[in-house]
Amino acid sequence: DSLVLDQVSFSLSSGELIALVGPSGAGKSSLTELLLGFRQPSRGDILLDGLPLSKLSVETWREQIAWVPQNPYLLHDSVLNNIRLSRPQASQDQVIQAAVQAHAHEFIQAFPDGYETQIGEGGARLSGGQAQRIALARAFLRDTPVLVLDEPTAHLDLLTEQQVQESLQSLLAGRTALVIAHRMSTVRAADQILVIDQGRIVERGRHADLIDQGGLYTRLLQADRFVDA
Repeated sequence: DSLVLDQVSFSLSSGELIALVGPSGAGKSSLTELLLGFRQPSRGDILLDGLPLSKLSVETWREQIAWVPQNPYLLHDSVLNNIRLSRPQASQDQVIQAAVQAHAHEFIQAFPDGYETQIGEGGARLSGGQAQRIALARAFLRDTPVLVLDEPTAHLDLLTEQQVQESLQSLLAGRTALVIAHRMSTVRAADQILVIDQGRIVERGRHADLIDQGGLYTRLLQADRFVDA
């Protein structure tokens, strides 16, 4: 069988932001699924402070990591319970604080029933930006040291994108993060960019270094694969 990821090796240090870029189908999502424990590697190990993740329970690891996808899963339930999904024991005050941090509190308060408003399966009653800010509120409430993001601002209108981007920058501050990057601003700000193609890391470095190499990263830029911002 062909490998989805092959000989992928990198380190993510405390407080570091790594941007993951590459063509569709290159293996970016598979890599994040491995980090989140949704898949197990057929060979090799993922190490946390030198300890293989295979030696930790999935629950213990997931207490250290939060995942913010591009299309967050939303329940047919209240706004309160949707945010609380990431930390079921949280108080209402803690949920509200997380919503304030995610720039979601204002629009939630404007709903007819506030935090008790039912939002519909899949967030049917929310705009894209509102759904993303609910997802970010979950991550603030979870308050983990490690974040994995499928950059949640890439397909929003400009005004909404700016609001979500503010929340995102606040969430990233002081945390360790791996971001599947779609925005040029994220790529430029990364401590390290990993360029993945056909399941392998083919280039790594900062923006200026990769431009100098003139490889796949440069071709992705020339093909307008990143959103300007």
